[in-house]
Amino acid sequence: MINFFRKTRKQLADDNKPIKYMRYAIGEIVLVVIGILIALQINNSYQNFIESKKEISYLKGIKHDFDEQLKSIDLQKEYEKEFIDAGYRILTNYYENSKVKVDSSFIKDISAMASRKTFVRDDATFTDLLSSGNIDLLKNIDLKNKIIIFYQELERYENVIQNNNSLFTDQQFIPLVLKMGFLNRHFISQLHVNNLNELGINIFSINNNKHLQEISKKILQNEENELLALNSINFRYQIAVAHYSNLISLEKETQTLIDEIKKEIMKG
Repeated sequence: MINFFRKTRKQLADDNKPIKYMRYAIGEIVLVVIGILIALQINNSYQNFIESKKEISYLKGIKHDFDEQLKSIDLQKEYEKEFIDAGYRILTNYYENSKVKVDSSFIKDISAMASRKTFVRDDATFTDLLSSGNIDLLKNIDLKNKIIIFYQELERYENVIQNNNSLFTDQQFIPLVLKMGFLNRHFISQLHVNNLNELGINIFSINNNKHLQEISKKILQNEENELLALNSINFRYQIAVAHYSNLISLEKETQTLIDEIKKEIMKG
């Protein structure tokens, strides 16, 4: 085809027909331009196809992370609920009897409140999106903004729980429990205790030691100690309630985003 055009152009030039030659030359240029535009369009279409595939892959990755996040939230809620129930029993018993009854039930509950659960966010796909600069692959601007805001909130939730665990539970509540003589049963769940027992690993418990319980009772006869203990237990209880409430909101936000991402994936 190219040789044909060249022969035609040479013939027109040899025949001294400049006007016809110019028309032909312009036509040849137009054909070249059209060819370039078609090639660019094909290349753009291919690039859009590749980007669309990447976008769907990232959306599926984010959905998977959100599904895992729901599991983490549910597990965290279980722990916080255990802290809430333990605190409620201690506080209710105190206000009904106007004193702390140091017995095996109390020690079991105070031991539960002296443990805590670290909350971790699942953001592997989102981190990859940001670090690779591919965040703009998400074409749905509204959904992209919601995902970004969600992870900002998720980081805040993680920091709040971690700070409360570290600054209060670890540094204040646990030392207080030990100082007041409340006998810690263990800091691991009963399920883990059972699993360890099945492996032949015995978990020693001293929470039923009557003599040590009497020491705790004497310590609490001091009004300042009683006030400090009850205030600390109440504060630990309130922290667990706040965590649980925040986790419920986070759970709803996560599920809403999962539903929106699923719709976006279906569109692709």
